[in-house]
Amino acid sequence: MLISDDESAWILDFDSAEVAASDRDLDRDVAELLVGLSVKVGVAATVDSAVEVLGAEAVARTLPQLQPLALPTEIRSLARRHKDLLKDLSTAIRDSTGAGEVELERLQRIKPRTILMIVAGSLAFYSLLPQLANVDETVDALRDANLSWVPVIIAASFATYVFATVSALGAYSFDLPVLATFRSQVASSFTALVAPANAGCMALGVRFLQKAGFATPAASSAVGLNALGSIVVHVVLLFAFVSWTGQTDVGSFDLPGTSTALAVIAVVLALCSLLLLIAPIRRRVVGPVVGILKSAGGHLGAGFTSPIRVLALFGGSAMITFAYAATLGFSVQAFGGGLSVPEICTAFIVAVTIATIAPTPGGLGALEATMIAALAGFGMDHGPAVGAVLTFRLATFWLPILPGWYTFAWMQRNGEL
Repeated sequence: MLISDDESAWILDFDSAEVAASDRDLDRDVAELLVGLSVKVGVAATVDSAVEVLGAEAVARTLPQLQPLALPTEIRSLARRHKDLLKDLSTAIRDSTGAGEVELERLQRIKPRTILMIVAGSLAFYSLLPQLANVDETVDALRDANLSWVPVIIAASFATYVFATVSALGAYSFDLPVLATFRSQVASSFTALVAPANAGCMALGVRFLQKAGFATPAASSAVGLNALGSIVVHVVLLFAFVSWTGQTDVGSFDLPGTSTALAVIAVVLALCSLLLLIAPIRRRVVGPVVGILKSAGGHLGAGFTSPIRVLALFGGSAMITFAYAATLGFSVQAFGGGLSVPEICTAFIVAVTIATIAPTPGGLGALEATMIAALAGFGMDHGPAVGAVLTFRLATFWLPILPGWYTFAWMQRNGEL
């Protein structure tokens, strides 16, 4: 906005306007105006004027936006130069409108005992892991490994976080700072220790978006959309590579055929329909689910109005899978190779599918065992297979934990979590 010499107000830059702006975008516009005017005329006068013109409810909705990560670069720099401006502005808005504190997603504290138990259990598992092969074969494979592949393995593992950032921006918003979003993906390598089934990473994602000014339903919907995109891509790639290689069994596991999968889906849908005929279940389930779907639908609709965001969401998810598969492929090459690209991709995708149901953080134990079985099923010797999987897990799970912890702590200190 521009104030001319005759004190007329002008709105400029319509070429940057959005036709389908979300509620968050509209609230952020008001938040930007509040910050900018507070610097010029003071906090009290700005808030009083805003409440009088816009109403208390509209002004109260800006509270989630009054934090550095939620504001654009120019306004963020302006707030940084005026210490305590955002804090004073938030306090004045709460006093004037009667709004409460903004509730943020609680992140589960990772206690030293939890880490100790995970490490102890992992050491116990990895000490038994070579028993899947002859111990001497595993030792020989480790001794003969081609270490020149290590930098490439690390680079491929790093690429997974780059593509995860692309996918997250597609699901969340391109307005988010790219580096901050990248840091949230790196920090998730540490929070993956909290709980199985990616629960810790999703909680971090919701907290990150709340600090970026998303309301809780919108933040949950955005994180859910990102997870949904990953699931869709994973299922498509699973059937594609299994069909390509013709491999449906991994060790003692056997993936169901298409007709069996469709029959299971039909049975599940029929059971759900029968349960919904019971009134108490309808009241307890349908209402909350409809509310969640409405919120998610609004966010989903906003995301799918942009072809670039759709490409980022699904393309980024696909590239994450390929980057992980490349890490596994380079690890296999370090131990002698012998498998084709489709076989390596199938081994990774099938192993991840099976390990997803494991009740351990990061699928510890289940992923290693099924991946070794998959590589051996394609003809790789057990000793090199164990070495390749251990190298893969070291690069993609264990090594990122320390930088993930540092990034997590840094984001908390700097108000991004």
